[in-house]
Amino acid sequence: MFLKEQQQVKSIIEKLLTFAACVLCFLPASPQALQAQDVGDSLLVAIGCGNCHDGIAKNDDLRSKAPDLTFAGEKYNPAYLFSFLQQPEPVRFYLEHERMPDFRFSEQEALAVALFLSQQISLPENAAQIETISELLQESNAVISTEARTLIHESTCLQCHKLDGQGETKALELAKIGYRLNLDWAQKYIVSPQVFGVPETRMPSPLFLYDAASDSYQPAVQFAGAKLKKIAAYLFERGADERNTLQQQFERAKVDYPDISAADGQKIFLSQNCIACHRFAPLQPVWDKNAPDLSGEGIRVQREWLSQYLLQIKTLRPLGFYPGSGSRMPDFRLTSAEVSDLTESLMNKTKRPAKPHAIEARKLSVFSMNKARALLESRLSCLGCHRLGEKGGIIGPDLSGLKARLQPEFVFQIIDQPRATVPHTIMPRIAMPAKTRELIANYLVQQDVPAQPVAQPSLTDSPPFFAQQQSGVVALYQQNCAICHGLDGKGDGVNAAFMPTAPTNHADTNYMSGRVDDTLFDGIYVGGLILGKSHLMPGFGEMLSRQQIWDLVAYMRQLCECRQPDWAADNQ
Repeated sequence: MFLKEQQQVKSIIEKLLTFAACVLCFLPASPQALQAQDVGDSLLVAIGCGNCHDGIAKNDDLRSKAPDLTFAGEKYNPAYLFSFLQQPEPVRFYLEHERMPDFRFSEQEALAVALFLSQQISLPENAAQIETISELLQESNAVISTEARTLIHESTCLQCHKLDGQGETKALELAKIGYRLNLDWAQKYIVSPQVFGVPETRMPSPLFLYDAASDSYQPAVQFAGAKLKKIAAYLFERGADERNTLQQQFERAKVDYPDISAADGQKIFLSQNCIACHRFAPLQPVWDKNAPDLSGEGIRVQREWLSQYLLQIKTLRPLGFYPGSGSRMPDFRLTSAEVSDLTESLMNKTKRPAKPHAIEARKLSVFSMNKARALLESRLSCLGCHRLGEKGGIIGPDLSGLKARLQPEFVFQIIDQPRATVPHTIMPRIAMPAKTRELIANYLVQQDVPAQPVAQPSLTDSPPFFAQQQSGVVALYQQNCAICHGLDGKGDGVNAAFMPTAPTNHADTNYMSGRVDDTLFDGIYVGGLILGKSHLMPGFGEMLSRQQIWDLVAYMRQLCECRQPDWAADNQ
């Protein structure tokens, strides 16, 4: 009987210990943590993270709150755009969380985008009404003795706008209008914001009323047109000095960078996915999403690293999320409180890949650490895309000091199953013995090689390209090959500058005509090392189908305008 009681007690203790162990992981979060998570979830949506990232709900309202850039050339002073794009300033103080982030544009990049936007003069659908407005203003030449400031008060502008400390912050600050906007557009807008897509509930027309019967605007007060022009002239006179300063800077930039064009600006505009937040009728976005999936962020990154990253954004993928696209993670200038809330929210997103990895964590000896480093630098292709210290490419994130950024389980997962972990990655699964894969994975999460910062490539010197706009083998080549070999196959891709051995020039007729198709296939399938070439060329055999690889071989023949040697084509 005593033995049976002992067994029962032992069973109860084991169950209690099991429950206690579970509680350590599944204990409900504190009310403060839950509140921070809720606030963070709302903030992620509000600032538009889900407009570029998967795993976060999209904020469709942003497109109605952010300026419509379809007619940016009509609306904005190009010199102001040039300045604003380099250092965005708060403009819409009435928005609680939404803001224009900083894309860290250089002078050349900002100039290109400003030139592109200044050409956007597409008018809204009801353009006929705008012509009516122009005629109204031309006819309004009455002399008004009332001071402009008095007219501003009489027109109830300060019920929403602020001027010299008076008024409300429900709308834009009036003192900035004179250097931000174009006078002609501002006058038309004051007559009828609704023509430009702004609801009357947000910006009423204080001086004119729309008459549906005649499809025209009629004065709501005496001398409405003259009063409007006097108010506008006053505000633009207020901004004259700042406008002149901005214009001088803009003109100087155009002289300093004469080769920068609006066409460059269009590529940059698309590369940063501006259409995700702004309405822009002339173009469609290249992608629906162009940033990492955040649904598993909590099992991917280290909490401390994430907090520091959100406080001070640093470049992780110099060539863009889709290599060659040039997309950047912008800086939202978050407060410490916002960073805390966002971190809490993101660290609670723990969706796991469907296919688990097969790598075992183990502490490496000094010998094993040195062996892994030697393999990376002399045999494996990892440093063709990633940097480690002073060596390697800039296609993927820097591997230096990886343990401070990523959680070991995620590193094991992506090395073992790249596509199952990050579906959109171009990172192939490299064929290697399981023990070697395990060695490299454990080395990466234990090494603390100091990072050597690399300057972010210029979007004007290295224009973005978009494989997503191509089809068939051209898209396949641009997605997987062009970042090193170049769009035309000349070996001059952006990443080529970081390689100790120049990538093969697929457009070199003399060289390529001496290469056998089977050899080219082997190089793509297994990698450069098998051909006695650079080990930094990865093998795509576990990512691409055999047919896709043969398609790439055929495309290389188009680039070089040549065929393989005759002796290799006799089927012998």
